[in-house]
Amino acid sequence: MNREKLQYVFFSSITVLSIVLFFLVIKPYASVLILAASLALVFHPLYERIFRIFKNDSTSALITIAIVVLIVFIPLSLLAVQISNEVPHLYTSLTDTTNNNYENALSAFLQKSFPRLHIPDISLDISAIASQGLTWF
Repeated sequence: MNREKLQYVFFSSITVLSIVLFFLVIKPYASVLILAASLALVFHPLYERIFRIFKNDSTSALITIAIVVLIVFIPLSLLAVQISNEVPHLYTSLTDTTNNNYENALSAFLQKSFPRLHIPDISLDISAIASQGLTWF
């Protein structure tokens, strides 16, 4: 193998390795970066409109951030609080063994919705599924 080809293979492999490592470092932050880019894209026209009124970058950015917090983050946080308040009731209703008729209702729904599809009797352990699904709360 001649020297130029060896250099080409070496630097190509270093480049590929660097790209892979870069994506491994960025991977935990990907969802946050996508959310930030989406919010910036959606609210940039609002920023430009506010900038035309105030003619100051800092003031326009502050007002835009305040509006984004009022429009997006406060309703989302209230929704998250409401969901977290409802989770114990959902868990209780799913694990209640006295009124546990979910298997029959699911089987009837599936057979009614998909009459051609042969669905064997369904056996679900709703308590285990709910416990496993709600462990992160």
